[in-house]
Amino acid sequence: FRKINGVSIIGDVINHGKREYWDPSKSVHYHATLAAGENTLEVQLVRVLMKSIVANGGKFSADHFRKAYVEFMTTPGSHNDTYA
Repeated sequence: FRKINGVSIIGDVINHGKREYWDPSKSVHYHATLAAGENTLEVQLVRVLMKSIVANGGKFSADHFRKAYVEFMTTPGSHNDTYA
């Protein structure tokens, strides 16, 4: 995996601790780390979008959502999905 200044995007910046599942020589299902019934990343991002709309007075703001998205994706433990 390519690192920039010793940091890997997958595993260090987003998908914390999941870099091993991105090894192209392995055959790993993209939701392998989810428990049965656990929400996928996509579902959790819809929740981030809905919360952003509510926080912005019921109106969509691309800037507000973008900030919420980046915060969610870069916060360790925010989701358990391998896929990004």
